[in-house]
Amino acid sequence: MKKKLLYICEVQFPSTSAYAIHVTKMCEAFCNIGYQTTLITPYIPEKNDKIYRSFNIKKKFKFISIFKNSKKLNFILKIYFSLKVVSFLKKQSLNYQIISRSILSSIILSVFGYQNTLEVHHNVVGFTRLSFKFFKNLNFLKNINYIFLNKSLKNNFLKKENKYMILDDAVCLEDFKIKKNIKKLKKTCVYIGSFYKGKGFEFIINLAKICEDINFHLFGDKKFLNNNNYQKTKNIKIFHHIPYKKVPLILNNYDVALMPYSTNNYARGGIDISRSISPLKMFDYLAGKKIILASDLKVYRHILKHKYNSIVLDEKNIFLWKKYLLNIFKNLNKYSKLKNNAYKTAKKFTWKKRVQKINKKLFI
Repeated sequence: MKKKLLYICEVQFPSTSAYAIHVTKMCEAFCNIGYQTTLITPYIPEKNDKIYRSFNIKKKFKFISIFKNSKKLNFILKIYFSLKVVSFLKKQSLNYQIISRSILSSIILSVFGYQNTLEVHHNVVGFTRLSFKFFKNLNFLKNINYIFLNKSLKNNFLKKENKYMILDDAVCLEDFKIKKNIKKLKKTCVYIGSFYKGKGFEFIINLAKICEDINFHLFGDKKFLNNNNYQKTKNIKIFHHIPYKKVPLILNNYDVALMPYSTNNYARGGIDISRSISPLKMFDYLAGKKIILASDLKVYRHILKHKYNSIVLDEKNIFLWKKYLLNIFKNLNKYSKLKNNAYKTAKKFTWKKRVQKINKKLFI
């Protein structure tokens, strides 16, 4: 009989978020190591084949939608969602391994006696933070194991009895096995990701102004451009968000990929995630064998190594970025080693390896 896994998330589908990519790829990876996997979410349309295609999911898993339509989740609705998860589990005759990206669901499951693994990508705020501290002080969270995206998170969550792991995000290498040989766009950099504050949009706009002979192609959700005041320049093209399945094809058109994070950067809801990021785009760039120019941030310094698999630069020294870009486009062959080492690095961070580590260490 197949082992069963329940994956709980608060993302609502369809979604353009990295959160959605993460949970769908994790569910597929658990299927690939032998788990009968169910993703329980506040909302997903009944016809969800497009979701599988959008995230390039080949090994399908089951979706359960709690609500009949999409809702803006507040604290009360998150509690209701969590109680519905408990209700679902009580009706099951077989035990599930449980992973949750919902902190409130993890708390409530632990209170009801369900062993579960909570994956944490950033520090908590508001009523959720207060709830967590309250139940932690009452010693009701002993049924929770943890996965932290970065070691900076663990001190706010752990007690001695909790097991935990620190795991970066990952990538599916098969998504990047493209048979077509496409001629790369000359003297053009690419950025794929969010236009939230601190992700690098502002920096790229300024970089483009001093690199007039280099083109910059940016892919992201244009509705968030309203928060950025910028003047259009002839060497910048901004494209709409693309489904994740198209990311490998888009990256295949470019030699150089940009990741100019600032020291403070933010996720949806204005949460500062600068101390805990493990960017999905970083692993996509690595798997796509790009020449990566990235800000020098401690949070991913164990992955990006200057002049080994990337060029890591001071985010405040924009003229140094210009210097490297000009040199790279004059001597592309000189940087081919970076591309090969980028792919070697990506091999260490696959979704399959990630879930195998979780299965070995945290599951009973």
